[in-house]
Amino acid sequence: MRITHLDHGEAWIRDNKPINETVLKRTLEGMSLADWYRTLNGRVFFWLTTERLDKLRSAGAYAEREHDILTLDTAALLEAYAEKVELAHLNTGAVHASANYPRGAGTFRRIGDYPWKERLTIARNEPIVELTVPGLVADVRRFVVAVETR
Repeated sequence: MRITHLDHGEAWIRDNKPINETVLKRTLEGMSLADWYRTLNGRVFFWLTTERLDKLRSAGAYAEREHDILTLDTAALLEAYAEKVELAHLNTGAVHASANYPRGAGTFRRIGDYPWKERLTIARNEPIVELTVPGLVADVRRFVVAVETR
């Protein structure tokens, strides 16, 4: 959806592609589909690596559009939101036909509850895939250190 503002110009609000519900039903544990969608829609997501960000940006549905990329001071964000931050070991919104890994009630974990040793053993180069904040980050502007359009 395109939105416009006299002073600030134009922006697009978009969603990711729809989730494959057949696979989601097969891999979802400990919650209903409605609960899972509420969980995803009720949080702010942050990419942790440029590689992950670029993979999304270059996907067919998004490759032709410019994206404004905000780089945040992660240490400052964590200092302010440490009690709320939740981490995930997978891209929680990507449910591909071949997905066979479970997701659900235990997917998002607080920093102190995150299975660090297990994740470092399984995926040493990428033990965390998503950093999220349930609710909102209303003061995100104070964490922004760079903005670029790609």
